[in-house]
Amino acid sequence: MSNNFIAHLDNPSHPFLTCDNWFTPEEEVMVWKELDLYTSESTLDHASKGPVATDAEGEILASNFRIYPDMIYNDPFRNMSPILRGKDEKLTAQELKDFISKNMLPGPFGQFAYCNSDSSLISYYHKGDYYKPHLDTFQFTILIWFYKEPKAFTGGDFHFTDAKISVPCVHNRMIIFPSFLNHAVTPLEFEEEKPLGWGRYTITHFFYS
Repeated sequence: MSNNFIAHLDNPSHPFLTCDNWFTPEEEVMVWKELDLYTSESTLDHASKGPVATDAEGEILASNFRIYPDMIYNDPFRNMSPILRGKDEKLTAQELKDFISKNMLPGPFGQFAYCNSDSSLISYYHKGDYYKPHLDTFQFTILIWFYKEPKAFTGGDFHFTDAKISVPCVHNRMIIFPSFLNHAVTPLEFEEEKPLGWGRYTITHFFYS
């Protein structure tokens, strides 16, 4: 797994880490089963119905759908969720902590190993959905992108807006960054109409102390 870790330090004010093929093929099958289970209009809530970033005037900055697996799988049943199980096992692995300790800037990333709390959500972006520039009120944000292949949409790319850094949306790519960095998702568009499930999923984990 560590062979896929990449430290992005070209802009010291915006350090981040990526890892492609975050889930193994076997894990990916199980994650898809969980995502497919959630993908219906009766299950997914629009961002406007829950806690979501707003601007100074109170305007909601996100247009997407979301679900909160922490609210579904309480202890001791969290291992029933492949997504939460992956977080508990992979994002707390010593291998990842060692890579961060050796390769990431100590200031922004120095507290990652000491985070002892987390929360998770799953976002789904369909036609026209986006997330305007915002920051997260945690210490670290972890995103994992999923979509069905062949890719049916354009857009949906990730940007650190202040630094003008773009990170392409690649299936099964994981990214970790300090939550105080402003970031955004470009609008997603289909070349032809597609049913729910053919858009962009984001598995989000927030880490904090």
